[in-house]
Amino acid sequence: MLSLIPSPIGSQSTLIPLLLTSFVVYAAVVVDGVVGFVPQPQRDLLYLAVLTLEEKRFYITCCTKGFFVNQSTETEFSPKAVSPKFISHSLIELLCHVPFAFKLGYEEHIPGQTREWNEELQTTRELPRKTLPERLLRERAIFKVYSDFVAAATKGAVVVVDGNVMAINPGENPKMQMFIWNNIFFSLGFDVKDHYKDFGGDAAAFVAPVHLVFDFGDIFNNDLQGVKAYFNLDPEGLFLLGTVVVDYMGYRVTAQSIIPGILEKDQEQSVVYGSVDFGKTVVTSEKYLELLNRCAQQLKILPHRVKSENGDVVKLNSSVESKGIIGNDGRHYILDLLRTFPPDVHYLPGTSVEGRCFFSYAL
Repeated sequence: MLSLIPSPIGSQSTLIPLLLTSFVVYAAVVVDGVVGFVPQPQRDLLYLAVLTLEEKRFYITCCTKGFFVNQSTETEFSPKAVSPKFISHSLIELLCHVPFAFKLGYEEHIPGQTREWNEELQTTRELPRKTLPERLLRERAIFKVYSDFVAAATKGAVVVVDGNVMAINPGENPKMQMFIWNNIFFSLGFDVKDHYKDFGGDAAAFVAPVHLVFDFGDIFNNDLQGVKAYFNLDPEGLFLLGTVVVDYMGYRVTAQSIIPGILEKDQEQSVVYGSVDFGKTVVTSEKYLELLNRCAQQLKILPHRVKSENGDVVKLNSSVESKGIIGNDGRHYILDLLRTFPPDVHYLPGTSVEGRCFFSYAL
């Protein structure tokens, strides 16, 4: 389980979220513990004594092949499996086959059929919108699926912080771990690649999904605000990830829908527009320039050229950190929109342009 750390926000954090609001204990089974039967047959690892909600006691053998119920009683040890014999690699699956009440209670607390969130989110955006009835139907569908996504993402963030989900990269530092639950991708608010090193490290990464706050007090719009801006423009042919930011127990968890095929290859190989290393290497795409040009006109973002470290000069219609990825479904996705609204140093009182330019490029 992840260790609880103080919130990077500072001493203003409240401890109220740590207090329990419900003291209901959900009963499942009572495991008396490991039973020390001897002599122990070959290939048997340990034995468990279980008391069910129906007040029935039975004994489970854990062997190299899995779990099964043996014929032992409180007074006699018998390593043979009961008839009919059922061996399972999961203890939960075995318990679902033995006590009836356990299966009923367990099914109430597991998620239903896993939903393809990204497909649902993008399909509703592709609904026809030429007539008023079509637009009304489309808006209802979008509202419904996004409401479900926010509810699922919130529940998943709680499960992740509580340590009940295995990371997809368990060997990495806990700060760098990422999670997938119910087809939703979860990441924590840490500066894992030193992208925010010059702006405060983990503290800057913590606030980046919602707002960037630097030590001189200025607040800059961020990734979530950028997603909202492009979402409200509703461009045809350009797709956004479902994005939810959840604060829980001092952690800031960003939940996103998953681009089809993004997990099959490195992000560096997937990006066809923008930069994956904050401007060191930059690529562009004529298709993305065309799609983003419609949004840039309304967001007042002028087309500009960016020079990468190797000297290549490319044209962009967005901030250099924004990434364009073509999913396996053929859709053009835009993500990492935290610099959609950059600070204008010309209008910061009492400062000079040279002293307040935070970026290696100018919009």
